[in-house]
Amino acid sequence: MRRRFYIRACLTSVFYASLVFLPMHEPGMLVAALLQLIACTCFFSFLIFVVAYRDEICELIRAAFQEYANLLVALLVAAEPAWSESDLAYPTAPSITPLSQRPPPLFA
Repeated sequence: MRRRFYIRACLTSVFYASLVFLPMHEPGMLVAALLQLIACTCFFSFLIFVVAYRDEICELIRAAFQEYANLLVALLVAAEPAWSESDLAYPTAPSITPLSQRPPPLFA
């Protein structure tokens, strides 16, 4: 038995539903709902892709880390520390030069 697709009937149903739905709501609300539907569809398709190919993705990540492991270790060893022992010393008190002091107030 062959399946019959009623594309024309579906399209007319969508058309008449949009004629009823559009006057009831603002166009911005309709666009926001459609964009939300598209975003959810993309997100769920990405999740399905990740679940379906999780073994291959794990192998790819593992291979990338094994290939660049020596490079990462070399970069971590070659990096200098951000602080040194001299940074732990107490700062000296600020000194005020005589030229930067204000003169005494004048009393009459």
